[in-house]
Amino acid sequence: MPPLIFNNFIIIVEENLIMAFVIETISEEQKVKLDPEIFHHPHDPWHRLTKTRRWVSDNAREIFILCLGGGGGPWEGGGVPKPREHFALSWKGQIVKFEAICSTEGSLTKWVSLWEIMDVDIPPCLETQRSILLGFIRDGLKIMANPSTSPEGCIGVTVIFNHQIQQ
Repeated sequence: MPPLIFNNFIIIVEENLIMAFVIETISEEQKVKLDPEIFHHPHDPWHRLTKTRRWVSDNAREIFILCLGGGGGPWEGGGVPKPREHFALSWKGQIVKFEAICSTEGSLTKWVSLWEIMDVDIPPCLETQRSILLGFIRDGLKIMANPSTSPEGCIGVTVIFNHQIQQ
């Protein structure tokens, strides 16, 4: 099925989606093995992001996605922009950083998450693999559900990309 464009976002709808990502808690021993650069804010190298407590990983393909934090507090609603979460994807020894906004609808026990991917920083050596990387981001976030809540109550996840990211 081809992607749909809605309000400057590309919505990718897939049938027969196979995902090998799993949610894991990151141990301090695992964190120590990671390159410290991964924890730096993408727009401010002096700002260290430390929210990381779990990741989604696909051990067979040697991929993981970390939620690094971000935002700046709870969303105030109305016309105030929602805070962006910062993420790092590791694949083939390279780090792809990206930003997303997560919205949820539903109750405290059952909800649906919507991820809006706002910015993706792909290293030049992986630029030819852009569509594969965007697929990893989509698949990983579908499993992550919402980094600030327990995934058990999530009954559905949609991931949409800002139209400019696809180009």
